[in-house]
Amino acid sequence: RSQPVMLMDQTKLVYSPHAYGPSVYTQGYMSRHNFIDTMEAVWESHFAYVQQETGQPLVIGEFGGTYVSRDKLWQDWAISFMLKRGIGLFYFALNPGSVDTGGLLMEDYTTPETAKLEALAALPCTDVRQILDAISPSPPSPPGPPPRPRHPPTPPPPQPPSPPPPPSPMPPPPPPPPRALAPAHEGAAAARGYRGLPLLPSEETEHSLTDTAPALGPTPAAEPKSVDKDDSARPLPAAIFAPTDEFSDASDLHLVSADARSLAISALGAPVRHQTMFDKSHSQTSVK
Repeated sequence: RSQPVMLMDQTKLVYSPHAYGPSVYTQGYMSRHNFIDTMEAVWESHFAYVQQETGQPLVIGEFGGTYVSRDKLWQDWAISFMLKRGIGLFYFALNPGSVDTGGLLMEDYTTPETAKLEALAALPCTDVRQILDAISPSPPSPPGPPPRPRHPPTPPPPQPPSPPPPPSPMPPPPPPPPRALAPAHEGAAAARGYRGLPLLPSEETEHSLTDTAPALGPTPAAEPKSVDKDDSARPLPAAIFAPTDEFSDASDLHLVSADARSLAISALGAPVRHQTMFDKSHSQTSVK
């Protein structure tokens, strides 16, 4: 009474004391022969006032005993009091294993304690099977057919074609066969033509001269020939003609090719009246 329980939601509050008779614990007032007459005052002073003073429900959380002799008197009075005041209870216990209270079943766990059940029949009770049916989940219903799509599914986008493999590298061309060097006595024109290069205009004349020139060796003396005035107009080879110290005869000449890598000597029958020279820019200079 001096310390009431206060919750934020008082509808969640239920007071639940435990109450047992002489078979569990014999209190002092129970030793008197008329203890039943004093029980209402005892309960009122302990917990029975809760309903009237707080308005909260009251349920006896544990109540029971052997229901024999003085304990039977105590239980009969308690059941009638709770029925009159609207107090609920949980009877202890169902199984017979409790030594000081026994149970609602006999020692075989099958035969009911008829006397206890007849005493409790005066109280309103709750069918536990109804509670279990209310809280037991119903079996799951079989799954229904899947919903039909509203639109046909969108086909996946086409995959881009894979790139073609890179072409195989072409094998390198075979190296050209080595060319033999032209003989030194054939002159620049022959060496140039041997390398597959076109002949220069001046080299064509040199090539024609070297083809008709005799092999190198002692040069026989040539008879002097008369030279006409028209000989000066004759095209000259692209070479330098010069007399040497070994030959005093003007008809014995050295033919020096314009190609510095070859040298040919020929004996021309007629005395040469013109000397033809080429500079590096291939410009022609004639000296008589």
